[in-house]
Amino acid sequence: MSKLKLEHLEDLELRWKNKKFEELAANVQGYVRQKLEIPQEYSPALLLHPRTSAINLAYTKIPPLCRNEEDYIIPEGHKFFTATPPSIDISILPTLLVPPPKIVADLIKRSKDEWLGGAESLHIPGDEIRLPVWVLEYWIHICVILYPWHVVWHRGLDWLQHEKFSPFPSQVKAALDALKTLSWSGDISIGSKAVSNSQDLLSKRISFPKSTLATYLSQSWLTDEHIDQMIYLLQNDVQTKLGNQVIRFINTIHLRAILQAYSQDQSGAEDKGMGLSDKEIEGIKEFKYQHICNSICKEWELPQLYSEKPEEGNMYYKDSRPALALGSSNQSTEENKVQIIS
Repeated sequence: MSKLKLEHLEDLELRWKNKKFEELAANVQGYVRQKLEIPQEYSPALLLHPRTSAINLAYTKIPPLCRNEEDYIIPEGHKFFTATPPSIDISILPTLLVPPPKIVADLIKRSKDEWLGGAESLHIPGDEIRLPVWVLEYWIHICVILYPWHVVWHRGLDWLQHEKFSPFPSQVKAALDALKTLSWSGDISIGSKAVSNSQDLLSKRISFPKSTLATYLSQSWLTDEHIDQMIYLLQNDVQTKLGNQVIRFINTIHLRAILQAYSQDQSGAEDKGMGLSDKEIEGIKEFKYQHICNSICKEWELPQLYSEKPEEGNMYYKDSRPALALGSSNQSTEENKVQIIS
C-alpha cells in the first residue's frame, strides 16, 4: 500500500483520507506529531525553563500526579478522545490532576490515530472539561521528567536542612548557595573539554545526569557514577597541583575491565562476568601487570603494548610513546610518563 504524502494538505483533507498513522509517509507523520506538540506560545507558561536552579525546582509547585491506576477512576464506557473543541483556558492546566503514567502512555500511543480520526480534545473522567489533545505531551513531561526530579531535589533539600546539621551552618549555606546556581536540567561534565596535545591521549570529558548529585543530600548508597564523580574531581585537583605531570586515577570502569581480564586469565574462558569467588578476588592482589596495563590502554585508546615486568611498580614502553606508571605520585617526572593511581 502506497503511503500518503504531504502536498499542502489541510488538516481536514488529511483526516478525510481515513488513513492510519503508520500508513503515512515520513514527512506526513512528522506533520501529525507537530500538531500534537505543545504550541510554542504556551511552552513558557507550562514548562519549567531548563536553566531554572535545582533549589527553585524543589520549591516549585507542580501539578498533582496520580501515581496508581487503582486510584484513578474511569467510568465504564468513558471515551477520552472527542471531536468537541477544547473548552478551557490552558492557564488552569497546572492545577488539574495528571493521570497515572501508564494511562498517559497508552493515550499517547492512541493519540495520532485519534487525531487523524477527527479528535480535537481530551475528555477528563468525571468532569465536563475538554482539554487540547496536546495536553498529553505536557502530562508525559510531568510524569517522566519534572515530577521525579522535583521529588529528588525536594527530598534532598529537606534532608540538608534537618536540625541534625544545625552545628554545621557554614557547610549547609555553602551547599544551598551552590544549588542556587546549579540548573536542574541536563548533565554535568567533568574532565578536559578537549585534548590539549598529542601526548595527553587520556583526557576525556565525562558527563553525568545532574539528578545524580541529589543523592549526596541523603543517606542512600552511592553508585558507581558517584564514585567516578569523586575520582574525577580528585584527579583534577591533583593534576592542577602537579602542573605538567599527567595523572590519571583508575575509575570503576577500569576496575571492571581489570576484574574481567583477571577472570579471563584464570579460566581461559571468553568471559566469566563479575561473579568472582573469594579466591579469585584474593588473586587480584597478584594480578599480572600486562592485564592491568592492556585493559587500561584499551579503555584509553592507547597502544596495547607490554614490555618487561616493571620494577618498583613502574612500566615503560621501549619507545617514546606515553608510558603507564602504576604506583605512588612521588616518582620522578618525565615528559612521556603517565601515572595511574588505583
